[in-house]
Amino acid sequence: MVSKRVAGVAMKRENVRLRLRLRLCDIESQLLQMETDTTRRFSTRLKPERQRRLMEERTNIKGSLDRIIYPILRIPVEITSEIFLHCLPVDGGRPDATSAPMLLCRICRVWRNIAFANPRLWASLQISCSDWNLANPILLRDWLRRAGSLPLSLSLALPYVRCPYLSFFDDHWGNLTSFSGHHFDLTQCYNILLHAPRLIRCEFFFVRNSTPPSCAAHVLLPALEVFALNMASYLDAFLLDSLTLPRLRSLSLTCILSHRFADIPFLSFLQRAPRIQTFSARFYAGKSHENGIIIAMLRAMPVLTSFELRLSSTADIMFNILHHLHESSRFLPHIQKIFFSVGERVPWQDRYTRTLVDALYSSGCFTSRNSGLRCEAQGQGNAHLRWFLPVLVGFHDTEIPSILFQILFSLLFNRLRRRYLLLLECLWNIFGVNLPFRPVPDRVFSVVSKPRRRIHFFDDR
Repeated sequence: MVSKRVAGVAMKRENVRLRLRLRLCDIESQLLQMETDTTRRFSTRLKPERQRRLMEERTNIKGSLDRIIYPILRIPVEITSEIFLHCLPVDGGRPDATSAPMLLCRICRVWRNIAFANPRLWASLQISCSDWNLANPILLRDWLRRAGSLPLSLSLALPYVRCPYLSFFDDHWGNLTSFSGHHFDLTQCYNILLHAPRLIRCEFFFVRNSTPPSCAAHVLLPALEVFALNMASYLDAFLLDSLTLPRLRSLSLTCILSHRFADIPFLSFLQRAPRIQTFSARFYAGKSHENGIIIAMLRAMPVLTSFELRLSSTADIMFNILHHLHESSRFLPHIQKIFFSVGERVPWQDRYTRTLVDALYSSGCFTSRNSGLRCEAQGQGNAHLRWFLPVLVGFHDTEIPSILFQILFSLLFNRLRRRYLLLLECLWNIFGVNLPFRPVPDRVFSVVSKPRRRIHFFDDR
């Protein structure tokens, strides 16, 4: 009953508003006609008086319309401000009139005032390469001014030509806590890090090499926890050699790894970032010389729990890491997750079988908490490993039976009892072959076979 009464009141209010607006449009039309009339249809004496009455009525109608309070405007300003925050794009606001927060400012004067007074609406900004055509100096200054002193999140993709508006952010780097930059050069990256001491998350993609400054000060970022560096070419040691990141937890690195790679400055950087738990690396054009470099990197990260390595060639490093895991418990003692990916064809070698079986056999991949069973490790091993995913492509069909026979024989020799079926299925899927039967224990949670030839296995939760 109450809802019907409320609906009736709202309908009556809407009818009054429509009648007033129709009358207002009629008055505007009459006034315009009187201004443009040239046929002397209106008496010269009566015309001013009629215009005066119409203008008075127009003023009264506008006042009546202003006094009509719409239900949505009865919501408290604080609640409206919170609703506005949920209208923002997930990846941050853009300088676009068709999306929030700028779209909210176009609805009415009340909403515009609420949006301008809420700095959280303006605390994130995303500008892609094409958005620089929409941005202008006044818009950028007003946007950053409305954000006030709140922690700022920026995502900027520079065009390949010189960007004239980048200097507008100089006074706001101090409030920056999250940054994602595309197509910056090394000097620009360094300047941002130097003037943004509050950074918590920082990602640089497709970084271009440039001449480093002659006198570069060392940069300490005490709050930075996530750092990603994606180089467009070879890794220049200048940037990492200038950083100290005591709270860094996640490091992502993409570059061309060759004889030009300066491993000593990088290892020195890792000593100044002792808390790295997640390391993701994508190396291109690397050959056999990268084995020692990557092993040295991993030794410099003693608390590493998750490791992801993508190589453009050679699978030797994968089996070398597994060999080190099997031989010594001091190598990556806390590792729980390993992901390997090799892009080119991988010729299988006999020693790979022994290394793979030993590493998995001595890890915690075959532990069952529910049953209380654990396979006895043959060596120092690494019992923390819970998730292992190799992605090896390019095997010939003629190689697969021989490889699987070697692994199966090794498993039986090691007396894994019923557990060998689980590992056999996992390995079979790695090489892109489907079993005619599927013994699926409850601990295998995802399998993806051809054409990606990968499998997620060993969930010990």
